[in-house]
Amino acid sequence: MQVTYYGDLGESRLTDGITTIHLAPLAAGQQIIVNSETLNAYAPGGTSRASYLMAGSAPLVIPPESNVQWSLYGTGGGHVTLAWRGVYA
Repeated sequence: MQVTYYGDLGESRLTDGITTIHLAPLAAGQQIIVNSETLNAYAPGGTSRASYLMAGSAPLVIPPESNVQWSLYGTGGGHVTLAWRGVYA
C-alpha cells in the first residue's frame, strides 16, 4: 500500500496495533510517499526520504482474507492518503 503524507504534520504514527510506521515532522508543503510493505520512503520525483522514517518503524501489511484496522496519530494541518494496489491473477 502507498501512504502519502502531506505537511504540515507533526511526528505521525500509522499503526495496526501491532506494528507502526513512525514519520518525522513535515513542514507545510512537504510531501513524502511511503510503501507500507517495504518502508521505501521518497519524495515526488523519486528522491529518497529514508531519513524521515524514524527508529522503531516496521512494515504494515494486510494479510489475505483479514480484517485489519489501522489508526493514524499526528498533529498539524496536513493530511495522509492511503492507496491500495489491486491484486492481479
